[in-house]
Amino acid sequence: MKIAIAGASGFVGKALVRELEKNHQIVGLSRVKKKDGDNIVWRDCDLFSMLDAEKGLAGCDVAIYLVHSMRPSAHLTQGTFDDLDLIVADNFVRAAESCGIKQIIFLGGM
Repeated sequence: MKIAIAGASGFVGKALVRELEKNHQIVGLSRVKKKDGDNIVWRDCDLFSMLDAEKGLAGCDVAIYLVHSMRPSAHLTQGTFDDLDLIVADNFVRAAESCGIKQIIFLGGM
C-alpha cells in the first residue's frame, strides 16, 4: 500500500513515517522537497495549489492529513487562519477524489 502523508516533516508526521515505513511505501508531502529514503519518496507540494495537491497524491492509496496553515501563504496573506485552513483542506479532499484515494485519515489538534 502506498500512503501519502501531508505534514510528514512535522513532529507527528516524522513519528508516523518511522512507524509506517516499516511495512508501507510512503510519499511524504512537504513544501520543500527532502532527500528520499529507503521507503519514503518526498514530493514538494504546496496544498494551496490544487495542481500540486494532485501531483502529490498521484498513485497513492491512502492519504493522511496532518496539516495546519498557521503560516500564511505568500499568495494569501489577508485570510484568517480558518479561511486558510479551509482552502488547504478543501484542495486536499478534491485532489484525493481526483486521484482515486481510497481513504483519508485526518488528525487535527487545533
